[in-house]
Amino acid sequence: MQAVMGDTLTCDFGSMVYDVVIGSDTSFYWKDHRTGKDEHDRLRKVDIDDHSALLGWDERDSTFVTLFMDTQAGTAHVIYINKQRKVGSFHGNVELKR
Repeated sequence: MQAVMGDTLTCDFGSMVYDVVIGSDTSFYWKDHRTGKDEHDRLRKVDIDDHSALLGWDERDSTFVTLFMDTQAGTAHVIYINKQRKVGSFHGNVELKR
């Protein structure tokens, strides 16, 4: 995943689309296309190979998010839990923003 560090990736989950930037092994930025909401969050990242990683971060509203991303296959999978203990998941596509 080192090859895309600092680049903007677009994660398209159908009704939700986000731009994300992995700034480093510990910093992560995301922006929601629909609402304009954005955050800089502290990241935990596990590189699986050159094209895939497992990411985890806590959002300001206490939602904990995990994202498995494979840039070669173009897939992204999210599992999250919010402060009310609601667990959800969704998946979609990821690509380098042009």
